[in-house]
Amino acid sequence: MRKDLLESIFEPEVAYESVMHQGTYNNVSFFWGSEKLLRYKLNEVRDWGDDDGKIPSLEELAKLSMKELEELCDAVFEPDSYGNRDYWIGDDYEDIMSYFYWLTANGSGYSYRMLDHGRFNDDLVSVERTSLEDAKTEYEFIKNGIAIVPGFQGISKNGDITTIGRGGSDATAVAVAKIFNADACEIYTDVDGVFSTDPNKIPVAKKD
Repeated sequence: MRKDLLESIFEPEVAYESVMHQGTYNNVSFFWGSEKLLRYKLNEVRDWGDDDGKIPSLEELAKLSMKELEELCDAVFEPDSYGNRDYWIGDDYEDIMSYFYWLTANGSGYSYRMLDHGRFNDDLVSVERTSLEDAKTEYEFIKNGIAIVPGFQGISKNGDITTIGRGGSDATAVAVAKIFNADACEIYTDVDGVFSTDPNKIPVAKKD
C-alpha cells in the first residue's frame, strides 16, 4: 500500500485510547471516532462488496474530509427497518479487533490482543498492547530459556480470582503444556499418585 494511503487510515493512538476509555465496546463510536478510522471501515466494506459499488477507492476516500465522509455514508447506506443508519458498521467486537490486527501488520510498533471478551460479560472490553520489541524478547526467552509461571490459581464463574483446588498445580502444568504444544508434560512429585490428602502426614490417605 502506498505510504500516503496508509497514512490516511493509520490512527493507532486514537483507536487505542478509544477502546481503553469507553468501557464497553461500541463499533459505531469507535469507527466514527476519526476520519481515518471511518475511512478504514468504508474501505473494508467496499472490499467485502457490501456497498453495491457505491464506495470509491481508498485513493478517493483519502481526499475526503470528515464532513464529506459523513455525506457519503448518508448517500450510500439507507436506514434499516429500525431507522438505524449505522448498521453497516457491524456490532461484533472482532470488527474493532480487525483494525488492531491491521495496525500490528502495518508499522504501529505494537502487538494487540483481546483479553477476556465474552467470558463473563459480552460487553467487556479488554485490550493488551505490547511493543513488538518486548514481544520478541518474551518469545525468545520462552523459546530458549525456562519460563516460570504461577499455578494453582484461576478465575471462578463469577470472575473472581481463586484457587483451582486439589491438583491445581498439576492442572496448570498440563494447561501450559497444551498452550505451547509441548511434546510432553512431566510432573515431579514426592508421592506416586494423587491422594485424598498428604500421605506423608496422614498415613490413611486414600489414593485416587
